[in-house]
Amino acid sequence: MSDAEEVQFKEFFSLILVILAGLAILFLVVALMISRTQPDYAPPGMTEAEAAAQLVAPTGEVNMGGPQIAEGSAAGAEESAGGGASELEGGAEVYDAVCASCHQGGVAGAPATDATDDWSERLDSQGLDTLYENAINGINAMPPRGGNSALSDEQVQQAVDYILDESGVEQ
Repeated sequence: MSDAEEVQFKEFFSLILVILAGLAILFLVVALMISRTQPDYAPPGMTEAEAAAQLVAPTGEVNMGGPQIAEGSAAGAEESAGGGASELEGGAEVYDAVCASCHQGGVAGAPATDATDDWSERLDSQGLDTLYENAINGINAMPPRGGNSALSDEQVQQAVDYILDESGVEQ
C-alpha cells in the first residue's frame, strides 16, 4: 500500500467515524425529544405507580381443589394457616375437598374414581395398607395427603376407603 493510499484510507475512515458519531448524537437528541413530549403511561384516575402495579399483578392463582374461601375472612386465614382439615368429616367430605380435583377425571395419571378395574388391580397387587401409605406419603405426581398437609392419617384413610367404595371395589 502506498503512502497516498494510506492517507486516503485514514481520511475516509475518519470521515466514516465522524458520520457515525453524528448519527448517534442525532438519535440521542431525537429520543430525548420524544420522551419529553410523551406523557407517562397512566390511565385516567390512576397514578403512575398504580398503573405499574396493575401491569405486573398476577393473572391467576393456583387451585389445589379445596373449598373456595373469600379473601380476608376468618375462615380464609385459618385455611391458609393450615387449618380447616379438622372440619372435614368422613371420607366423602375429604374426597370432595381434596381428592376429587385429580381422581374425578384421572388428572396427571391419577386413577379415576370410577375406574373399578384400576382400583381392583391396585388393591390386589399392593394391598390396602400400601394404598393408605401412598395416599399419606404421596406417590408419583400425587403430593402427600393430596396436597393438604393438615389432614390426619385417619382422614386420608377414610378418603381412600370412600374412593374404593365409589369405584365398586370389594375391600
